[in-house]
Amino acid sequence: MIIKVKKKLTSADLVDLDQFLRAHTKDMDLIKAHGLITAIISLPDDIGHDEWLPLIVGGIGNFQDKKFIQKILSILVTIYGKTALNLQKLAEPFRFIFDTNNFSEDFSNIDEPQISKWCSGYCMALNWFGIEAYLEDESSSCQHNCGNMFLLANPNAYGPDLYALEDEEGIESTEALEKHWNIIKMDLISDLPNIVRSLFSFWMREYDLENKKKSDNTYNCPCNSGKIFEECCMLDVQEAILH
Repeated sequence: MIIKVKKKLTSADLVDLDQFLRAHTKDMDLIKAHGLITAIISLPDDIGHDEWLPLIVGGIGNFQDKKFIQKILSILVTIYGKTALNLQKLAEPFRFIFDTNNFSEDFSNIDEPQISKWCSGYCMALNWFGIEAYLEDESSSCQHNCGNMFLLANPNAYGPDLYALEDEEGIESTEALEKHWNIIKMDLISDLPNIVRSLFSFWMREYDLENKKKSDNTYNCPCNSGKIFEECCMLDVQEAILH
């Protein structure tokens, strides 16, 4: 199947994708899908579209409206391409998709459940494609940032039960502990763009160490065409197509 990359994403495209994912997958929506895609781009392994697309859309082989499915896949690979370009431009703010109003770096109107959902999508990719080798070194910035990502993905499960804080800060009451956790959580949320950037940069260095040339747009295109990203699916190429 040839999946055309859209030159421009509209709010209507994102609404269609979000509604499709909510209706036809078990536990996926636009926000979680963007978190997952961001992690897939960041990880140091070559993960082709034939691997990650099914993880998002599930079993759509029997879906009758083939033209609409083509549109959904096109939107997803366009999100992939735009996110990859944004991650590579380290001087620019990282832009998230938290709603159907397209990409944004503004957290002012974003609530905690949306942050948690985006991070849970990111962590789904970490679990699926394995990050154990990068978490063995306790001093590693990767381990620290992955830990923060898992905390934000599951704030209610992990946050209020931070026994280390109780020891280090001398916090005795549950109320005080939860208050302290909320302060930490807000700091993590505000730092989320830097966490995403740091993980991408860390794994990009790992990628380079394996001579895969993942910098300056010279790494292999995720469409598995055998060409480099710059000469294949990079979105500023006229009539770019994901093969």
